Amino acid sequence: MPAGDKTEIIDRFDHLAKVYGLVTPFMWRTWNRMATIARLQPGDRVLDVAGGTGSLAVRLTRHDAAVTLVDLSPAMLERAARRLRGTGADLRQADATDLPFPDNSFDVSFISLALHEVPLSDAEAFLKEMARVTRRAIVAADFAVPRTRIGTWALKQTIGRVEEPSFFVFLEVGLDGLVRRAGLETAESMRPLFAGTEIALVHLAERGRTAAAAAAEQ
Repeated sequence: MPAGDKTEIIDRFDHLAKVYGLVTPFMWRTWNRMATIARLQPGDRVLDVAGGTGSLAVRLTRHDAAVTLVDLSPAMLERAARRLRGTGADLRQADATDLPFPDNSFDVSFISLALHEVPLSDAEAFLKEMARVTRRAIVAADFAVPRTRIGTWALKQTIGRVEEPSFFVFLEVGLDGLVRRAGLETAESMRPLFAGTEIALVHLAERGRTAAAAAAEQ
């Protein structure tokens, strides 16, 4: 991620950190569903990318997972550290387009409501980096693209009024479209009936087998 973009994101989320907890009640169901669809096993090594104040990470620790949370914002990390105190979670400041971990360091990686916050090229890079450092699966959640034009208009007139331009680009592509642009494939998804957040599960083991089969045919 370019230095200028990184600085802008840090500044924006450092300011938002004080009020970010206001979205927590609206995301409880999504975070619980993310943990469920991941089918976590005791002892799994789990990565929470752009983990913010740690609300999702707290839920992941309840599954006896070894959780690592990364975020660019020092203020977000400060609040996450307080929330995750005593859980054994590892917190690090890191750029999601260049994660500081070796290949296949984690069993499952998660990202929640972050892909729409950055330019499309960075969002793709987030998912590619998550795929690089993850062995089994990625679980991503973000705004669901409404099924109707009036639904899209309503979303833009509400949440869209406080979002960055990247939000509107994201709505043109959608979560599944972004997954495909990153060279991945959604294996399972949870979509709301009308509006809200969508969850996508990507099986990386399946991706590996597909790539191996393609290489064998050449």
